[in-house]
Amino acid sequence: LAGLGVKEQVLCLDTETGKTLWSHPYDCNYSIAYPTGPRCTPTIDGNRVYTLGAMGDLICFERHTGKVIWKDRLTESFGTKPPLWGFASHPLVDGPRLIVPVGGAGSAVVAFNKQTGKLLWKSSTTADVAYAPLVIYEKDGERQLIFWHGEGISSLNPETGNPFWTVKFPEEPNPSVVSIATPRLIGNQLLISEFYKGSLLLEVESNPPKAREIWRSQRTDPRNKETLNSVMTTPMIKNGHAFGIANNARGQGIFRCIELATGKLKWTKENWLADRPLAFATAFIVENEDRYLLFADTGELLIAQFNHEGFKEITRATILEPTSNARGRRVVWSHPAFADGRMYARNDHELVCIDLRSPKK
Repeated sequence: LAGLGVKEQVLCLDTETGKTLWSHPYDCNYSIAYPTGPRCTPTIDGNRVYTLGAMGDLICFERHTGKVIWKDRLTESFGTKPPLWGFASHPLVDGPRLIVPVGGAGSAVVAFNKQTGKLLWKSSTTADVAYAPLVIYEKDGERQLIFWHGEGISSLNPETGNPFWTVKFPEEPNPSVVSIATPRLIGNQLLISEFYKGSLLLEVESNPPKAREIWRSQRTDPRNKETLNSVMTTPMIKNGHAFGIANNARGQGIFRCIELATGKLKWTKENWLADRPLAFATAFIVENEDRYLLFADTGELLIAQFNHEGFKEITRATILEPTSNARGRRVVWSHPAFADGRMYARNDHELVCIDLRSPKK
């Protein structure tokens, strides 16, 4: 759906009242699937806020005033186009650098001077930069920028962009790239989970940087099998197990637990969200002491406990009405924020603040 003459908008609100303190709208003519945006969480660094729109509008604001310090339209500067579902990897601040997956020849990943927007380095070429956020792995005084793109997982030097290593995943190209969930670092291990090909566990080494494959769940489409094949939900790692939302053969979101060391399935719960599995059901999982907060795409917040033995729902409440259409039902796909005992969440029409603290006695 191209040429929808609409605007994206960056808003700064008072956390106590919801009052708008400043706003910055800008033209955004979508040429992507699901033509709404933006996808990315703003990145805050001191007195600067960095935002990336679905069509590649990268903007640096002064946090308190909303003044634009610098901006760059990535598609124009680097001769590329947005991924099918828009730019979705939030800008990563690393020392003096702001690092962003961009695309184009030799500019799959780009580092800017975070204060001025000046190009510091650009690196690599890939057919699709995909959607997963960048992460940095650090051990023994050596740092590696982990970039999961449409063809595999790559490690770069975050200071120079020089490549260290690449592991191909999946082995054959998918019909559509769904490299979305954040790569999870656990000690010196890296867990990748993907819709079509399941999960991959790597051991990352330093001095020199390299990666060794521990296991990959399957080399054929595993949607109805026994693996953790995330679409959007980043897996939660706890006590040697990985928990997340997989998909069955019908593309329905089901909750699964696997043993991290082997990838072996421990359990599956199909009705974690509704009486029957929902198409592409997903949730954003946040750990909170001995419980987990799951903001589901139905607009509900679930409080649950789970471990290697099973899943137990404690309570739930409806926070927002889902407003977007996906696979024949309404969904809300924006990640919530948690701060000071409160939850902040939005759909396409409103932003709400919910107090999660126990009532004072």
